[in-house]
Amino acid sequence: MNIRQLYYSLIIIACTSHTALRTAALDFGQLVAQSPNLNAAFTTNVLQSSTPVVVKFFMKGCGPCNLMGPIFDKAADLLNGKVTLIGINLKLYPSVSSRYGIRSAPTFIYFKNGVEVNRHIGPNNKNTGQRWTPATLADNILSVFGL
Repeated sequence: MNIRQLYYSLIIIACTSHTALRTAALDFGQLVAQSPNLNAAFTTNVLQSSTPVVVKFFMKGCGPCNLMGPIFDKAADLLNGKVTLIGINLKLYPSVSSRYGIRSAPTFIYFKNGVEVNRHIGPNNKNTGQRWTPATLADNILSVFGL
């Protein structure tokens, strides 16, 4: 599997150490294989996570999604393990996206202690109208979670 295929499948991006910056990208399909089903994998990795989680719902070939992909990945590095970032391909996992009423891509849902605490849609900051950068996205994530 090449990097592009891995990115367009369901990916978990998490900094695995608070002291040394290491980003691990895992194929969510492998996590699903270790769980009884997709719902169990989502519950374990998002709803029962000990750290806050941001889930990015995206589609392959979506212009705004492609724009946000690298920004989302770089924001993971800046967050240094304080927040887990997960990308879910809408076409590969429609049951998860329909559960949360996703109608547009990209959509970002912020979860803390298994509860949705914030949501934004599209590549622009809804407060400023400006495009996200890795730094502004990371700062927004931290402020939403009070970190």
